[in-house]
Amino acid sequence: MLQLLPHEAVELIDKTFPWISKQNAVVLNWGHVGAVSTLLSAVDSVPGQLLEVPKTLLPGFLAALSFLRASVQMWQGGNKQWEVASVPGFEPHHPVILIHSALEACPDAVPDPATSGLEFIKDDVLRKALRLDVSAANTALGNGEWKAATVLAGSVAEALLLWALTTLSSGAAVRSAVAKVGAAGPLKGSKPSGSLDDWGLAWLSEVAGELMLLKPNTLDELRLAKNYRNLIHPGKTQRTGEVCDRGTARVALGAVDHLIRDLTP
Repeated sequence: MLQLLPHEAVELIDKTFPWISKQNAVVLNWGHVGAVSTLLSAVDSVPGQLLEVPKTLLPGFLAALSFLRASVQMWQGGNKQWEVASVPGFEPHHPVILIHSALEACPDAVPDPATSGLEFIKDDVLRKALRLDVSAANTALGNGEWKAATVLAGSVAEALLLWALTTLSSGAAVRSAVAKVGAAGPLKGSKPSGSLDDWGLAWLSEVAGELMLLKPNTLDELRLAKNYRNLIHPGKTQRTGEVCDRGTARVALGAVDHLIRDLTP
């Protein structure tokens, strides 16, 4: 079955009912049976997991769908006198506008249910964004999109480490860890540039490791993931001869999985 994203269904409704952009509702009659059927097909083509209609809009959405389905049956049954100007119980709201508004509020992507909930992150916006990226990275791996999986996983690792350093550690502790990391280890003799927000995966990983926020094997995996994340730059790939493949994607995603494990209380 062909599928539409919510925003694609909205665009189809806009084209089918051009008056909707002006909120100038038209009374529907038997002559609109084709247009209404198109709208209903558009809604049916949206995957169920993407129909995350807000609770405030859900009753009107469901009532409008049911009423339009019944109306199509009336028209197809020969009742040319049947007209639709609003939804019973939701007057004066027009059913097309109720459905349009509900679809506009739906996301075009949602995380796979198996994705970690990241409950330890209390910021709803950040948590939802990271869950979506983790899910997308795993989907990319399953689709053989090695570079996308590798780079997305590296991006998630950076975001998680930044959250950990700003949430689980004090500024003084981070500064002390920076000094120690700069005095020994892979980053000896260097300094991070700018603020925490400007740090790359290397400094974020090493400082988090120094602060004991990570287990040693997780830090080792992040060191590898750091190198793979840099393969997003064509020059890096050309100089080293390395490319993103199934191995880089699995290592990067494994690092993210273990990072989430380490950060989960």
